Amino acid sequence: MARTRIPEKKQISIGRMLLNGAINIRQTSRQLAISRNTVKSYIKKYKALADNCPGGAVYQDARIPVFKIEYPRNDKYQELINVLPLLIGLDKPASAKDV
Repeated sequence: MARTRIPEKKQISIGRMLLNGAINIRQTSRQLAISRNTVKSYIKKYKALADNCPGGAVYQDARIPVFKIEYPRNDKYQELINVLPLLIGLDKPASAKDV
């Protein structure tokens, strides 16, 4: 399952293990039933987030952030966004032919 976001609980547990300083990638992947590459990916994200915040402000209140996948917008998406107001303004139900 490429580019599938793992549940928030699993993300938070990876963040907590990283925060405690005791994270074993192989053991974590077994416990959470996810691949080692996924664990490495989230470790990299959390470390980058911590590096960008001065003084480790990310973890001050012990709240661990949760990441969401943001897909890049492509031309088809932009076309759909441009057409939606026109479809809403029609008096009759629209079909693919109308678009």
